[in-house]
Amino acid sequence: MKKAMQTSGEEIGLLFQISDDFLDLKGSKKNVGKFVNKDKKKGKSTLIKILGYNKTLEFALRRKKLIIGKLRKYGNRSKKLIETVNFILNRSY
Repeated sequence: MKKAMQTSGEEIGLLFQISDDFLDLKGSKKNVGKFVNKDKKKGKSTLIKILGYNKTLEFALRRKKLIIGKLRKYGNRSKKLIETVNFILNRSY
């Protein structure tokens, strides 16, 4: 179980980073609570810059589905973590 949770943790971290990149690209300072468009100004390579917005969104949605699928096998013990994963990609910008 420890190995599975580590892998899930890495997947959740990746999903969080992608979500943060979406917020940086499409968000407003008021809604996000921090300066936006920093990645572009700094010339950072993000998945969005490499794949484009739509393909990155598709990738993120597949990751989310995969993570939740892995977590569901832990039953009710994973309920809060699944809620967190759903929240990550649904943060508004």
